[in-house]
Amino acid sequence: MIRSHCLLLFVLLLSIGLRAQEASVEKSIYGIQTGFWGVWGYNETKLSPEWALRSEVGLFDYLGLVEGLNLEPVLTVEPRLYFKLKKRLAKGKRIDRNSSSFFGLKTRFRPDLFNVPVDTYRTQKNPSIAFIPTIGSRKNIGAHLNYELGFGLGVEYFQKGWDAYFNGGNQETESKLFYAFNIHLRFGFNL
Repeated sequence: MIRSHCLLLFVLLLSIGLRAQEASVEKSIYGIQTGFWGVWGYNETKLSPEWALRSEVGLFDYLGLVEGLNLEPVLTVEPRLYFKLKKRLAKGKRIDRNSSSFFGLKTRFRPDLFNVPVDTYRTQKNPSIAFIPTIGSRKNIGAHLNYELGFGLGVEYFQKGWDAYFNGGNQETESKLFYAFNIHLRFGFNL
């Protein structure tokens, strides 16, 4: 009888403790993700209860939609506002490892360091920087797996150089400003 009361008290205190959990992003998380056009390593660092700064280093296939495989390095910094943490927590849904809907300002830099062309004769030899407001959602599956879906539209500035992406052939181009999009579906592993 006493054991059952103690067990009931323990479960009650545990449930109160879980409800008292603060709706906040994690202090720091690391992981790797892959999608249709590349692979990335990332870190998200807490700036405030709802804000995190995401930084990524990856290899991205800019020419994948055109022809062949051409992996190029990409560096990204993105402040993210996770705006549904409190609502998810109130509904009893997971918010661990920043599992929530987000709005971010993706700042993506593609340096002209190297590329890994596979099965293609085209290369792109002009660095670029992009600013893309993005809305998305990140969800966790179990302890170590996650997926992320996002969409954004912004601008990308290309420095003068060789352009195989926009003109359909290798030719010299002037510096250009283009619309840029960010549509991603990524699957990842939490480290």
